[in-house]
Amino acid sequence: DVIDNLAAESTIIVEDVTHTLFSSYPRFEKNDYYIASVRKWFGVPCGGMLAAPNRTIDSSSLMNESTFPAIRLKALWLKSQYLKGGEQDLKSSYLSLFEQAERMLESDMGSYKIDILSETILKTVDHDLIVNKRKSNFMLLADGLASMSGARGVFSDVPADVCPMFFPILIDRNRNQIRQKLSQEKIYCPIHWPGPKHSLNHFEKASEIYNTILS
Repeated sequence: DVIDNLAAESTIIVEDVTHTLFSSYPRFEKNDYYIASVRKWFGVPCGGMLAAPNRTIDSSSLMNESTFPAIRLKALWLKSQYLKGGEQDLKSSYLSLFEQAERMLESDMGSYKIDILSETILKTVDHDLIVNKRKSNFMLLADGLASMSGARGVFSDVPADVCPMFFPILIDRNRNQIRQKLSQEKIYCPIHWPGPKHSLNHFEKASEIYNTILS
């Protein structure tokens, strides 16, 4: 098996479990590390997870000085004001701040402890409530879109041990126009994921998914 061959060559195996962070099914046991972005689940300035089943993680070397959480917090606040009032200037401002924060991640490879505000939110949030709500939201969308022409749900049900991050659909045509119309109704649907820069001519099914998927 590929993983066994990599491990035999002392390759470090890392699995990104961001999209399945709150699912409870058994994990692949041969990983050296598991990582996840927590801020993609909650409205927190920052936060991530690092776990290692058979290794000791030395947190004493982690730094805790960073302007990243402050920039993200300001962006989140401006976004909340935009969603309440719809002022377009606020939208460009918070998008610019989010972009600035992302550039920081790309240029700074240091390790940082989570900020106090984000840690407090994560410790007090009701995780079971969130899992149950996401499942019920998923099924509401699955049922409501089941008979809709031009859009197909990728999945029709949620297994008991799965917590969905979003509800993926495939839109047969005019995806970008539909996405724009939803945005006008304050329904913001991301595309997971944008296509790679290289050609997908030899991967017809992958190309179809990239061009039609919406979350």
